Amino acid sequence: GIRVPTCLKWPGYLGPNKVITEPTSLMDLMITAAHITGGYLPDDRIYDGKNILPLLQGKDKRSPHEFLFHHSGTFLDAIRYIPRNSEF
Repeated sequence: GIRVPTCLKWPGYLGPNKVITEPTSLMDLMITAAHITGGYLPDDRIYDGKNILPLLQGKDKRSPHEFLFHHSGTFLDAIRYIPRNSEF
């Protein structure tokens, strides 16, 4: 869904009591976990998720997504667009 809170804990790697308001997606968790673990992802497909570890660690201030699409079944319900050069 959209605006679903997520709680993560990784002592020594992610700081405590941090709130990130940038848009991310549940799809990002698979890509991020693969990056952290050195896991293999097949390269015969396109992944919608992004590695958000730099955002979680505070190295990046912006979400790696410019667009996020929310589908409900076969219908497109919402699109979130944040231009790269915006200050939102």
